[in-house]
Amino acid sequence: LAAEMVESTGPADRFSVILMSSVPRMVVGAEVLDHADIRRQIESLTQPQTGADLSATLALVRDTLSQKASQQVPDRKEVHIFTDLQRVTWGKVNDSGAATDRTSKSDADSLLDSIGKLAAINIIDVSSPRPANLAITNIGSSEPMITVGRDVTFDVTLHNFGPERRSAYPVELLVDNVAVAERTVDIQPDGDASARLTHRFTSAGSHTLAARVTGDHLEIDNSRFLAVTVRKEIRVLCVSGRESAAKYVADALNPDPTANSSIQPVVISESDLADTQLTDFDCIFFCNVAQLTASEALRLTRFAAGGGGVPAGCVREPA
Repeated sequence: LAAEMVESTGPADRFSVILMSSVPRMVVGAEVLDHADIRRQIESLTQPQTGADLSATLALVRDTLSQKASQQVPDRKEVHIFTDLQRVTWGKVNDSGAATDRTSKSDADSLLDSIGKLAAINIIDVSSPRPANLAITNIGSSEPMITVGRDVTFDVTLHNFGPERRSAYPVELLVDNVAVAERTVDIQPDGDASARLTHRFTSAGSHTLAARVTGDHLEIDNSRFLAVTVRKEIRVLCVSGRESAAKYVADALNPDPTANSSIQPVVISESDLADTQLTDFDCIFFCNVAQLTASEALRLTRFAAGGGGVPAGCVREPA
C-alpha cells in the first residue's frame, strides 16, 4: 500500500520513510527525489517480528517534520502510518487518543499533538480480523542419549492459532540446515497436533536440529530449534565383586559383542576399581560388590554429581 501511494503521487511530492520497530529508523530521507527508488526501498523492507516502540517512532516523525519546516518542501504535509494496530504497540493509546496510563499519556499524546500541528495524520489499518497462523511450539526427544547409527525419534508440537482447519500440512525436520524428514498433520482451529519424525545420525558430535513449517506471514514462530550431542557409543563399567558376577549384566547390555552395538560394557574386578578412570564411562553397575571404601564412595559421589549413572542394588549370580 505504501509503495502504491508513492507511485500514484505527482513528481513534485517528496517523501520520508520511517520503519516502525523496536528501534525505529529512517529508511528514506527527503533528499531522495526518485519515486521509483523510494518504491524499491519500501518493497525491500521485511516486516519486523517484534513489538514497535511507538513513542520513539513518533518522536522520529516529529523531528523529521520539524527539519522539513526549514526546507523547501510543499506546504501541505501528511503522515501516513501503516500498522496492524497490535495491542502491544498501540494499547497505550485508546480510540479517543488518550493514553491508558499517566506515563504513556504524557509521551504518546504530546507527540501526536506535536505531529498534528505540523501535518495531517492518517492511520491505515493493515491487519486482518483473524489472520491464519500456524506455530511450532515444541521439539524434543525422549531419548536420554543419542548415538551414531541408531534411529532417533523427535516429537514436534504445533498449534493452529487461525480460524480454519489445516489439512495435510507439511512439517520438516532439518539437521545442520539440511532437510532429512517430513510428515504431514491435520490441525483443527485453535488446536494442537504432533508430528513424529525420525533421523539416524552418521557422525558424532554436536548437531543443530530445526522443525519448520511454511505458508503464513508470521515467520518468527514457524521454526523451533534443538541442539543435541551425538555419542559414538555409550560406555558402561561393570564392577564384578566375584568371578563372573557381572557376566549377565554385560550380556544383557550387549548380547552380541561382535555386532556394532551402541552400548559397550567393560567388565573389571572389584580390586581394579581404584585404578579405573570413572569419567571414561557413562554408567557404572556394581555386581555382588559387598562394600565400598570411603575413597571409592567419594569418587562415585563426584561421578554421579557430574551426570554419570549409578544404578542402585546388586545382581546375584544364580546358584
